Amino acid sequence: FTLDSPGIMQKEELNISKELKVDNLSYKYPSSKNLIIKDISFSIPVGRCVAFVGKTGSGKSTTANLLLGLLKPINGSIKIDGHKINEERIPAWQANCAYVPQQITLLGTSILENIAFGEFKKDIDFERVKEALKISQLYDFVEKMPEKLNTRIGENGTRLSGGQRQRLAIARAFYKKAKFIVLD
Repeated sequence: FTLDSPGIMQKEELNISKELKVDNLSYKYPSSKNLIIKDISFSIPVGRCVAFVGKTGSGKSTTANLLLGLLKPINGSIKIDGHKINEERIPAWQANCAYVPQQITLLGTSILENIAFGEFKKDIDFERVKEALKISQLYDFVEKMPEKLNTRIGENGTRLSGGQRQRLAIARAFYKKAKFIVLD
């Protein structure tokens, strides 16, 4: 954050043009004696998709939470284009991230409001909503609905299938224009 004038904080911008790089990252939960992540290193170039594959409990979600800045490593670093993501840069980094969890939380409102989550209706970019729906392969489904974007999905998406709920959460991530998306 930068201080513009007394009492006003502005978020630092973090531009990503090359890669996310992880160097010798280690983590253990506070209640554990053993490391769940030990000295991992890798890089993800901009525009690439990467999958972490492994058994339940092998550290996939923990690694995702470290990358998102939700957990603090005990050792190692995460860098964006060579710049370390430290305490001061975490908010700027997180502004570039979107997370689609295994258990999706949806509002009992419309498809539109679930995609543009947190925005006032007057501020919603409808073209960006359409594009997010197309990328998440939900556009044709929404277009067939009688109320289209205004279709109410029920509490936590009960009027949608599991796959449709997940695609709606993915559309939300694309609408946000996240540069780093984690699908757990």
